[in-house]
Amino acid sequence: MIAADVFRQRFETARDAIADWIAAHRDVADIAEERTPTFWRLAVQPHAAQTCPFELIVHTGSQRFDLDIGPETYRGRPAPPCEDLPRIVSAIAAGEVVIRTHRTVGTGAPLRSETTIGAPVVIWHGERCAPGAPPTATGEQSEARERRYVRYRL
Repeated sequence: MIAADVFRQRFETARDAIADWIAAHRDVADIAEERTPTFWRLAVQPHAAQTCPFELIVHTGSQRFDLDIGPETYRGRPAPPCEDLPRIVSAIAAGEVVIRTHRTVGTGAPLRSETTIGAPVVIWHGERCAPGAPPTATGEQSEARERRYVRYRL
């Protein structure tokens, strides 16, 4: 964690950049923004098929964030560097999201999911294990399926 006043200043700069992104994308997505003393929330539902919806909540006091992206949910994660937030939002809108789901070969039971934002340079990566999944699984025991998205604006 960085000092609270430093984080707030950096976050405000990032939020201002995202405000410009919001203004430029209102024609291709339904966008809701909410700001309180303890968090900032951005929810984006794109209009086109095969695009990636997301909701980003930055908890300014704890410097943590929540991300709902496509079908995946990540809660209470350490916030990425503030300067990466506009890049994350832009990369999602550019279709630079890959969600990889790992399942057992024999039963198809879910093992884990990974989400990568940014291409060719990864800006953010999240991973979570499925409830009840074994702690490790080798490539011989599992298969991965990828879900990719298209740009908001073609």
